[in-house]
Amino acid sequence: LMIRMGNLKYTKRMAGKDELYDLSSDPDETINQIDNPAYSDDILTMKLRMLDWYEETCDCIPNRNDKR
Repeated sequence: LMIRMGNLKYTKRMAGKDELYDLSSDPDETINQIDNPAYSDDILTMKLRMLDWYEETCDCIPNRNDKR
């Protein structure tokens, strides 16, 4: 999953390390800023927005078996 917020691009990986790029200073996405504490508030904001989007758009998992 990927989300952009202004000049920042955050990618959530199911396997491997997440990625964060500051496209204003790194348009070729060569420096992963995911561990840079200067971006920690932005990363949290993007994770929460991604979670909100996922909750609004995903299917619900039934809590009981369907007998069809």
